[in-house]
Amino acid sequence: MTAIFRFIQRYRSLLIVCVILVASSVTAFSTGFWLPFRLAYVIALALPLCLLWARLSLWGIHAEIERPTSRLQQGQSFSERVSVQNRSWLSKLWLEIDEPSDLPGHAIRRVISLRPLQRRSWKAVSTCRRRGVFTLGRVTVTSGDPFGLFRFTKSFDRPQTDHVYPQPVE
Repeated sequence: MTAIFRFIQRYRSLLIVCVILVASSVTAFSTGFWLPFRLAYVIALALPLCLLWARLSLWGIHAEIERPTSRLQQGQSFSERVSVQNRSWLSKLWLEIDEPSDLPGHAIRRVISLRPLQRRSWKAVSTCRRRGVFTLGRVTVTSGDPFGLFRFTKSFDRPQTDHVYPQPVE
């Protein structure tokens, strides 16, 4: 039962559009009125175009992250360089970059757009607040269509385990 609710929650806007498509088709065929026919045609043409747009928006994308070390000390700051490159001739209007991590206070999340053959990179600085063993995740790039009907995610690199040691005593 919870799987159905998760499916409905994830694809809510797509389900609403499909319900409108079915309702307008039934109304159009039962009444013969021109407006529901046109609405059904527009939705029926827009759905595959939105799917194609969402698929092509991740085509040719490459992301990488550079981490200088995997041994850190509590209170020390460390930096990572994230770079995303568009290797295709199509512009990417909306790309959500994320690196999930369980390190407290560490969050790399950004929304960018890329022109054809463009590369963007930035530096993320975090402070190690707590000692322990933490996993810095894979870089994920998520994109979709302008109406939010379809979303696709692509992952790059592999997770890395970082050790945060206690601060040395003088």
